[in-house]
Amino acid sequence: RPACRMGDWTCVACTNDVHCGGGRRCETMRNECVQCVTSDDCGGRTPVCEGNVCRGCRGHGECAGGLCALDGSCPAVGQVVWVDGDAAGCASDGTVSGAGTRARPYCEIAVALMNLGSRQYVAVRDSARAYGRFSWTTMSGSVEIHGVEAGGSVPAVLEVGSANSVECRDGVLTMVGVNVQGRNPGSGHGVEARNCTLRLESATVSGAGGAGVSASGGSVTMRRVRVLGNESGVVLSGSVRYEIENSIIARNGTLGSSGAVGGVSLSAMATGRFVNNTVVSNQGLTVGGVLCGGGQAVVNSLLWGNGAMSAGSEQSGCMLRSSRVGECALGGMDGYHLTSGSTGCIGAASAMDAPEEDIDGERRPCGGTYDIGADEYCP
Repeated sequence: RPACRMGDWTCVACTNDVHCGGGRRCETMRNECVQCVTSDDCGGRTPVCEGNVCRGCRGHGECAGGLCALDGSCPAVGQVVWVDGDAAGCASDGTVSGAGTRARPYCEIAVALMNLGSRQYVAVRDSARAYGRFSWTTMSGSVEIHGVEAGGSVPAVLEVGSANSVECRDGVLTMVGVNVQGRNPGSGHGVEARNCTLRLESATVSGAGGAGVSASGGSVTMRRVRVLGNESGVVLSGSVRYEIENSIIARNGTLGSSGAVGGVSLSAMATGRFVNNTVVSNQGLTVGGVLCGGGQAVVNSLLWGNGAMSAGSEQSGCMLRSSRVGECALGGMDGYHLTSGSTGCIGAASAMDAPEEDIDGERRPCGGTYDIGADEYCP
């Protein structure tokens, strides 16, 4: 031990930072060299000091700029554009806007995107008035849009006409904690992506007159997403790459709808992972649940109560791995969570393929074995 503590003249690891080296700090209460003492000692993708170890942020309140990025970093104040439809000066149609700062936010997401410049983060507060549709069409840019309401309320994007609620063309679009809603049977898709890198996290897409999520080319990542009550659920066309996990695709389509597939349609050229999802109560003309045009794998997933005019009620062409086609006694407040009676799903999933968390952000496994579907049962 290189240092001598004055007073009791005990040899210790350190009495100040000079004794530590390697960028470490001296924790003077215990006289130990540690990674950090305060969050000022951290940065990058691990900006928060906890237990003398730097980690990624877990909530927007941990970041001085008011936004915790998906990679765990805390963007600088000047890198975040703010949106609040309830801000002073916002007209009922959102035409009057502020300056995009936290104190004077824009009124619409679309306006924030038009004024993004070199910034790549948009913080959206919940609003009594739903936000209007928007598009992201740049080939070179990347934007990350977050719902940041501290109380847990989720801002909504609403399309009541015939257009798509959210569109992405050729760019990189990430949406976290933002809901997309449609209220017109003749409206377009909830989210449509063409040759786009699309990422949806902790979002809900509902009520669209077309598909909840439609993508052709590019890539689609969906984690902890609810796709509910659309004309069809998730439609992936062409050579799109996908990663869909811990998501609920339910109540999409009707037997009399124009959608060939109610739940999930994967084209023959689509490649990726479909793991720990709950696909229930969807209706389509040819397939109710999941259509795998290229024999794709459906892993650790629940398919139940899906209907179709033809024989493909639950699935067609899929390679089922550690999945269940059958009733699983779902319940909870939303009706899609496992219960004590879900014996066919509890403990029946593959540990090798399971994500580390479930749709609610709770750790997998709970109790030593992994469960089928988006929810991990943890009594």
